Amino acid sequence: MDLISIVFLFDGRRLQGKPTLDELKMEDGDEIDALLH
Repeated sequence: MDLISIVFLFDGRRLQGKPTLDELKMEDGDEIDALLH
């Protein structure tokens, strides 16, 4: 069985922990990318 992990990126930076939208300085229309490894 293959082990798969998901990495979340915002503005090209890897998200760690559970940051809030304010901490990320997200605005309307911004997106968080999810990448499978």
